[in-house]
Amino acid sequence: MSKMHAEAVVVIDASADAVYNLLSNYADTAKGHAQILPKQYFRDLQVESGGRGAGTVIRFQAGALGMMRAMRLTISEPIPGRVLAESDTASSLVTRFTVTPIADGKQVKVQIATDWDAPVGPAGLLDRLLMPGLYRRIYRAELAQLAGALRSHDVV
Repeated sequence: MSKMHAEAVVVIDASADAVYNLLSNYADTAKGHAQILPKQYFRDLQVESGGRGAGTVIRFQAGALGMMRAMRLTISEPIPGRVLAESDTASSLVTRFTVTPIADGKQVKVQIATDWDAPVGPAGLLDRLLMPGLYRRIYRAELAQLAGALRSHDVV
């Protein structure tokens, strides 16, 4: 199996705390993580347990290229307040949200990055060809929605 990686990065006018609080809040559909999920790719986010940060378990439908897949993720905080990780319970896929304050404290660099093992054979070839670009497109949309959500809640 080959290791795969996809990421997108943006600088947002907001504090690191405001960004991380929104990202780590899975329970509040009005002011939490659900706001950044583009509806064309993600549906029906449900919190199974927890709701904020480490220990939270979520499930949802993810789809692209005409296919939907049920996902179940466990949330951890490898670096509390700075790195949030979502690990798929059925595969090697791990997505990390990294929040890095910029010197003045009024801006933050936000990175969404996913690592996974590509399947072997023809499915692996398709995975290697299509998925990194698709993930980047999804992450750019998420990051744009994150910036918009922060502005709409006046926490920038």
